[in-house]
Amino acid sequence: MVEYTVETLVHLYDSLNDQIEKVLETLRDFNSICVDPHLAEEYKNDLGIKQHFVQMRLEKLCTMRNNVEELLDKILKAEVKE
Repeated sequence: MVEYTVETLVHLYDSLNDQIEKVLETLRDFNSICVDPHLAEEYKNDLGIKQHFVQMRLEKLCTMRNNVEELLDKILKAEVKE
């Protein structure tokens, strides 16, 4: 079993939050570009595919962050019981 310190988990949680924010910025950029009526349809399709993969990354990061948050919650509850 792998053991994590609270400090390591908090650092990981913060890092995941930073990564999530960057991915959200990227998605906002995609959305602002995709509404441009002057873009060629082929370019829009390519952006749509890239946006899909960025969305998938966002979902994975959020899942990871939720897992870290759950671990921290369990650690806190265990420490409170002691």
